[in-house]
Amino acid sequence: MSTSVILGLLTMIGFGFLNGIQTKPTKKLGPTRTVLVRATFTVAFLLGILLFVLEETTFDIRMIFIALGISLLGYFALISFLKGLHVGEVGIIAPIGGTALVMTIIFSAVVFSESLSLWKYFSMAIILIGVILISVDFKTLSRLGSGGAVKGIKYAIIAAFVWGVVFALFKYPVDVLGPVLAALVIEIGNVIYSGTQIFMSKDRSLKLDKASVGWLFIGAFFGAVGFLAYNFGIRDNNVSLLAAFNSSAPLISVLYGYLVYKEKLKLQQYFAVAIIITGLILLNYL
Repeated sequence: MSTSVILGLLTMIGFGFLNGIQTKPTKKLGPTRTVLVRATFTVAFLLGILLFVLEETTFDIRMIFIALGISLLGYFALISFLKGLHVGEVGIIAPIGGTALVMTIIFSAVVFSESLSLWKYFSMAIILIGVILISVDFKTLSRLGSGGAVKGIKYAIIAAFVWGVVFALFKYPVDVLGPVLAALVIEIGNVIYSGTQIFMSKDRSLKLDKASVGWLFIGAFFGAVGFLAYNFGIRDNNVSLLAAFNSSAPLISVLYGYLVYKEKLKLQQYFAVAIIITGLILLNYL
């Protein structure tokens, strides 16, 4: 198994567990407070790791500000996605968010001149189908004509487009700052932006409970693993390849929900799990 595949699997596992773990804390704290607490813990983890890689790190002020700008774009995508969920249907919005992979592939091909074999692109298409299938709710598709659903789709498309670009743009700070410092700066940005949003809101209280904080601490660890694996992966490999693994994170999240929260899987989700795994195997061997 190649290093790129190992890093890709760590990316998928890290972000997949993060998304699964932070589900319940998000319902209690809300998305903004969840991001603030989770990102704060992630910053602490990354600061500790940075101490061991200082010799491989470049402190470029200009690129640090660029990374903060990229972080702001990512935060904007998150807010847009959450807005889509608020006014639309989860079964429609979530699958659209998963299509960010398409934009990452297009952006990487145009800007970074990345070129993969047709079989690689075919494998990514299979993964994308699985990612959409694992989150889509066919019962809600009939509601596409409603105003709320249409508004939600608009926000989801914006989020998917921006997320796709952001995952590709990560390569710039990673190449200059190094994988660890790049991740650290971007997460510091998440702390700043979420903290600012809470400060500017009517309710400035954090409303933290021990259980939520504890789960977010664990989630932050997995998030740090996923982020670092992704950054180390795109430093030495094609961005599109790592993005494909990143987009497969819902596979881990769904399995986590099934094993930990005892959530029942629909028949289509069993098929989706098989499709994603097939795509990942083909991506590794073709």
